[in-house]
Amino acid sequence: MGEENTVGGIVKRSGLVLMLFGFILGFVIWIMPEFTYELGAFKWIIGTLMMIGGIFAALMCYGLAEGLRLLESIRNQNRTEETQDEVQLAPTLPIQKEDQAEINQYFHERNKSVDSITPTEQEDVYVVYVDGVQHKVETGGFTLKFL
Repeated sequence: MGEENTVGGIVKRSGLVLMLFGFILGFVIWIMPEFTYELGAFKWIIGTLMMIGGIFAALMCYGLAEGLRLLESIRNQNRTEETQDEVQLAPTLPIQKEDQAEINQYFHERNKSVDSITPTEQEDVYVVYVDGVQHKVETGGFTLKFL
C-alpha cells in the first residue's frame, strides 16, 4: 500500500488509545463500589457515556487520519504526474536571440556553462541543459523563471 503518513499514523494510534482509555474508565466506573455510593444509579449512565466518548474520539481521530492519508495520496499522485510529464520540444521554432543571450548571461553569472538550448511548443519557454542537468525555463520577465 505504500508509506503511511507519519502524522496520520500518530493520530490513528492516538484514537486507539483514547478508545481503550474510554472503555477502561467506563468499565472501572461500572464495577467500583465506591462510585455506587457517590453516583448511585448514575454510575451506569456515566460509565456508558465514557465508553461512547472513547468510541467517538477514536472515530474522530480515524477520520482525521483518513483525511491526511487521502491528502498524501493526492500529493503523491501529483508528484508522479509531474515527473512523468514529458517536455514537448518544438525544434522547428527558432530561438530568439534576446532569449538566448538572456539565458547564457544568467548561467554565466553563476559560473555555469550552457550545453544546449531547445525551444518548446510554448512561447518563451526553453529546455536548457546546464552542466548536464536539464532545466525548463521561461524568459521574458525581469529574470529567468524556472518551471
